[in-house]
Amino acid sequence: MSIENFKKHNKKKAFKKRLLNIIFIPILILIFLNVWKKDFSEYRDLPGCYEFFNDKKELSNPEIDYYLDSQTNLKWYKCLLGQKYENGMCNGIPVELNWEETNNYIQDINLSSSYVWRLPDNGELKSLVEKDCRNPAINPFKFNSIYISNLWSTTISNRGKKFACALYTYDGRLSCMIRREFKHPSLLIIDSIN
Repeated sequence: MSIENFKKHNKKKAFKKRLLNIIFIPILILIFLNVWKKDFSEYRDLPGCYEFFNDKKELSNPEIDYYLDSQTNLKWYKCLLGQKYENGMCNGIPVELNWEETNNYIQDINLSSSYVWRLPDNGELKSLVEKDCRNPAINPFKFNSIYISNLWSTTISNRGKKFACALYTYDGRLSCMIRREFKHPSLLIIDSIN
């Protein structure tokens, strides 16, 4: 192949590549924007869970300190870790601890409690998420002290020792990229009775 043929061949190749980029990239951008826009608009239109459940209050027995989930048969403590359930309300300030401290705190509680407590795993946390509302995405009439934060999961991240999983209560998304040294509140499950 002569040098002139080589140059013509490279010019044709470069032209085809530019033509593809001129056509292909804008099409990809339009597809991405339409998918994102649709996703975002559906998400943005969700009502807050306080408003959503205001008419449909599914209150559990105020005399009992746990909520029994009829779908999963899990017994959830109605308050965040560190709070005390009294007279149908969660009293006190929730304890925000890093992942290690949270697990140690639960072990200490189990030494003196009539219940055996534990952190929920990812699937158990996701079972609390309400698909039709957000802010928070957990029914606030079942868990009246819930606020916007990450809730620790017992599921260990496969991203390494520095990460754990948590559920973001605003929209119910799970992430296993939460650094374990960050401090977050926790919901607890009653595993059994001592």
